[in-house]
Amino acid sequence: MRLGAVVPAAGRSRRMGADKILLPFAGATMVETVVGKLAAAGVVRTVAILRPDLSEAERLVRSAGAEVVVNPDPDQEMIVSIRLGIERLEGSVDAFFVWPADHPAVHPSTLARLADAASRDRAVIPVFQGRRGHPAVVGAGLVADIARLPVDGGLRQLWRSRPDAVRELAVDDPGVLENLDDPEAYERARRRVGSDSGEDSGGKSE
Repeated sequence: MRLGAVVPAAGRSRRMGADKILLPFAGATMVETVVGKLAAAGVVRTVAILRPDLSEAERLVRSAGAEVVVNPDPDQEMIVSIRLGIERLEGSVDAFFVWPADHPAVHPSTLARLADAASRDRAVIPVFQGRRGHPAVVGAGLVADIARLPVDGGLRQLWRSRPDAVRELAVDDPGVLENLDDPEAYERARRRVGSDSGEDSGGKSE
């Protein structure tokens, strides 16, 4: 399987009060951590979708080996950014991770298990303690379904409309649920994974 990745990172970070993807995490910034973990998981093309004013993030993302697509209207729903990333990847990969940049605490072993389960014809979603999380790995055969989704509902609409094409993967990794979109969630995750020392101990997969 030739794997790609789409990393939505164009949000306004209003609840955080600062550009969250540029905050320190696991010895780098959030967005660099995500891009680096994807590269280590064998992803051949990663596309980060950024706001037009995130020039520092663009520099960091490109330095980490990923591509950048600019979302000219970042106030739209995340599905718009996801589609922009898919358009860049289309035809070059068999499946792709969809990994929002504000979920950097996912353990590398979880990514490895998702990569092993990837298929052109299905989406694989990590589940921790009965709750679905991020990132999903989505088969290229589902791109047309994503293009037809209403803008206001996100990828969850695909999981509901095509349950036959969705597989859940149970993992022992709380990082799949950790959305670091406010200061409290950010500090909790940093403490859990030991970010200040550059460690990445974010839970082991089953």
